[in-house]
Amino acid sequence: MDNNILFGKKDIGCGALDDTSVAWETEKRTSSFSSGQGTKSGKLIEEFTIPSYLTDSSRRLSPASTLAVAQDLSYKGGDELGIGDKEMSARGLAWVLCRARFIVERAPEMFEDVILETWHKGLSGPYFIRNYRIRDTAGRELVRVTSSCVLIDMETRALTRVDHILGNNSLEPLCGECTFDVPAEIIRIPQGEYDSGEVVRTIEYTDTDLVGHTNNINYLKWAMDCEALNGGMIHPRDVTVNYIHETSAGDRITFRRMFSDGISYLTGVVNGRCVMTVRLAC
Repeated sequence: MDNNILFGKKDIGCGALDDTSVAWETEKRTSSFSSGQGTKSGKLIEEFTIPSYLTDSSRRLSPASTLAVAQDLSYKGGDELGIGDKEMSARGLAWVLCRARFIVERAPEMFEDVILETWHKGLSGPYFIRNYRIRDTAGRELVRVTSSCVLIDMETRALTRVDHILGNNSLEPLCGECTFDVPAEIIRIPQGEYDSGEVVRTIEYTDTDLVGHTNNINYLKWAMDCEALNGGMIHPRDVTVNYIHETSAGDRITFRRMFSDGISYLTGVVNGRCVMTVRLAC
């Protein structure tokens, strides 16, 4: 399994990005979180009603839509900290999702009122870590999420050190809570045979996002199509996603599924190269 990360022209070996051997040192800095509900706790909190277009045939929030909700919160959380899309794009930079994990205790139902929360956990090596939570109106946890993002230069597509760009801004977390003990980890695909059912998609312009590459949510949609085609889990409890290589409009991606020891492993391959992986568990 090729676990390098490619951003356009610059191929960055995962040795530099491996959680167990991070070569980048991070310095403690002072947060500038200054606005939004929940400021004292370091959280951005908002009320939300699950719309029909984020649900599937079960009338519940789909796995891919869970990532969509987190993505939207991430943008808002970045804006609150002064490190959002507007500020970064003015510098020719963009946030890119590398890994995510979420656990679903109960998928919210269509038109259900919920409470969304997000807060950042600062830097872990090159990654900027953000946590998220979806609660019901009684305060019970429905979904918890963690994401690991990096900054890239929009022109060169090369990684940019977050601490160098942000300086004294927004690196020290104010909230001590963690949705997971560790950030989302690298998915290790076991040895074995893939199922016969494959899902093939040609990436179109409408599949891309503001960074100009395939929107991360679409990968999970297509992976779940492959999981369903092979008789797998429609609503897995534990989902981990790794984004390994960048893809764009015109690329043809093939998804394959392997089932091992009660866990589904899905890979997205373009021109013989694995570009993303998914791990699904009950």
